[in-house]
Amino acid sequence: MEFISRSYEETTRFAKEFATTLKGNELILLEGDLGAGKTCFVNGILSGLGFPSGGCSPTFTLVNEYPTTPPINHFDLYRIGSEDELYDMGFTEYLESGKINLIEWPQIAYAILESYPLIRIQIQHTETENERIITIENL
Repeated sequence: MEFISRSYEETTRFAKEFATTLKGNELILLEGDLGAGKTCFVNGILSGLGFPSGGCSPTFTLVNEYPTTPPINHFDLYRIGSEDELYDMGFTEYLESGKINLIEWPQIAYAILESYPLIRIQIQHTETENERIITIENL
């Protein structure tokens, strides 16, 4: 599935609609450059699942947990340096929690994630200002 967004509001609205398809136990990889709109997309999902205000990127806390229905774990692995750090933080336990797991900057975890069914969301800038191409695929 592919969507072209021309604003923060369009990205949020699309993510909110996408959230209606989530049942729990999904592992969702959010990929894109800095500023592409990954956290914006997460905010749309949170809104779509009943969280009353926008979330924030867990860059320094590594994971934020949200009491949505179903509940969400939101990871930002940008600052993780090794798989060992993931194991130390209990990453695999989170993955098996039955919650929706939204994972920004998942590259460091690819070896761990390869045995799970995944949804990849890629957000890419285009040459047009504020325009993004959002691609969703099942892996």
